[in-house]
Amino acid sequence: KKGCFIDVEVQVADGYGYDIQCEVVCENGTVKLPDPYAVVRRSRPAGWDSLNPAESMPIMTDWKERFIEAYDIEFCKWVESVHAGKLTGPSSWDGYVACVAGDALNASRGTSQFLKVETMEKPELYK
Repeated sequence: KKGCFIDVEVQVADGYGYDIQCEVVCENGTVKLPDPYAVVRRSRPAGWDSLNPAESMPIMTDWKERFIEAYDIEFCKWVESVHAGKLTGPSSWDGYVACVAGDALNASRGTSQFLKVETMEKPELYK
């Protein structure tokens, strides 16, 4: 709606684990989701040459390893909002928009076309 362009790349059969990357590229810089904290190993693999050094870090196999702390925080904030009588966090409208965006993404795969994410008008309840 504001003229922004979003490029989403999805690889669902990577075969090596649960790996998520996110980078936002803006006019004046970038913001990148960091890899989870882990020890990075740098070494000389068998047959090493100076053009191909090795670097490794563990890749998670499950989303829970990456996001469990974030989910715990979100859940605690939601419980606090219930006690305060003012709900916070994502609404069913947010879920609807995510589904519409996902449908557009799936429909565009393999077509080399950009599809608009078009939602119904936002109901007053969610404004």
